[in-house]
Amino acid sequence: MKAENMYSPYEIEVEIVDDCPLRDNILNFFQIVYIVKGRGQQWVNDHKAPYQSGDLLLLIPEDKYSFDVEETTEFLFIKFNNFYLHDKKLGTDSVHQLEYILNNTSLRIGCVINSPNDKKLVESLTRTISDENRQQQLYSNDMVQQ
Repeated sequence: MKAENMYSPYEIEVEIVDDCPLRDNILNFFQIVYIVKGRGQQWVNDHKAPYQSGDLLLLIPEDKYSFDVEETTEFLFIKFNNFYLHDKKLGTDSVHQLEYILNNTSLRIGCVINSPNDKKLVESLTRTISDENRQQQLYSNDMVQQ
């Protein structure tokens, strides 16, 4: 098992893989994983669920996870920690509600969105985040952070 650490409030990465090098990793941060394209199996704490293009997955701290790639997969990883949540000035109640929701999703693995309209919205948002992160223009970091 490998612990994966993050030291900045958030990070964004895109990886295209035929075989996932991540096996039995344990996070110390939250991670949203958007499947840009591809398919395979997601493992979280010894439970497995299929993933496919357009799926949005959520991994939380202390979960052990792996991916079995069945078809070349492009992952968009959006990583963030509690510092990021508290820095957003959402208000104490909102932060506590968000933390509660995020920390109680380990009961469900696989895609966390069900509505076709939500899938379209998530696809648009993730494409925008990815484009802004890649371009690194004057306000790109502010756009991505929001």
